[in-house]
Amino acid sequence: MHSKAYIFRQQQLLVDEYFQLPQVERLQHDLNLSGDGEVISRDLEENEAVPEGYQLIPIRQLVQVWSRQQFEQASRAVQLLEWRRNHQFCSHCGHQTQQHVSQYAMVCPACGYNQYPRVNPCVITIITRGTNEILLAKNARNKTQMYSLIAGFVEVGETLEEAVRRETLKEVGLQVTKFNIWQVSHGLFQAT
Repeated sequence: MHSKAYIFRQQQLLVDEYFQLPQVERLQHDLNLSGDGEVISRDLEENEAVPEGYQLIPIRQLVQVWSRQQFEQASRAVQLLEWRRNHQFCSHCGHQTQQHVSQYAMVCPACGYNQYPRVNPCVITIITRGTNEILLAKNARNKTQMYSLIAGFVEVGETLEEAVRRETLKEVGLQVTKFNIWQVSHGLFQAT
């Protein structure tokens, strides 16, 4: 049986000229992204050649081409592969871990400790001036003309509001002084 495959080398995804994913035969160490195994993810090793008719594309370039669902699934796939790469050894005893057969966990056969993917809280905010202007930022190292809202990870012990203040100061040099809460239940707010 063939599966739709998110195949990555670092942050680059294997797609054809139409940005479609390859259909491949499943391997034992593939990460299953769907309950039925129809969608998988794996790494393209450095010594493996890029298959004919395919190319490696930075995942961020697909934001403008793919649907939201496709991009979210690709993001999930690359994050899970990174997690698996970084947890090949037990953080308690140092023994080599094994991938759990039915859940996202790296299991230590020596001490029984399970390592699960970590959830990293983050913030994104809309900073406005008046009623019709929104502040957008552009990373100086990014060569594309892609702009985004102010966003970043929440540091340990930091509130969401503190994270917005810190990220805004770091990214654009502005001090946030006031928050308008939109949806407290989802942690969404507007900074002015």
